[in-house]
Amino acid sequence: MSFIFHFFLIMILSVGVSNLIAQSRTFHKNGKVFFEGYLQNGELEGQGKIYHDNGNVHQEGFFNGNQLNGQGKIFYENGKIHKEGIFKNDQFVSGKEYNEDGTLMEE
Repeated sequence: MSFIFHFFLIMILSVGVSNLIAQSRTFHKNGKVFFEGYLQNGELEGQGKIYHDNGNVHQEGFFNGNQLNGQGKIFYENGKIHKEGIFKNDQFVSGKEYNEDGTLMEE
């Protein structure tokens, strides 16, 4: 993973420093967006997107403790969907899986 420049757009959504939730956008070294979403105590929390360094989405969904939890999607670097469904601690639990050409894998 490339070195990431950090740039934070902060919007306070809760009171109390220990529970501060901030809207954030971070960038790859090449200037393209790496992450858009929310941080709490330095970890990805809530709805967000992580991008490949080519600008295509890599993961999107609900994050908890830096991991996909709940409904989410993972994409190939070419932009085509790889997995969509339910995730627990970044592990694919159920849903649909696709080949890199976008065709549905056998269920």
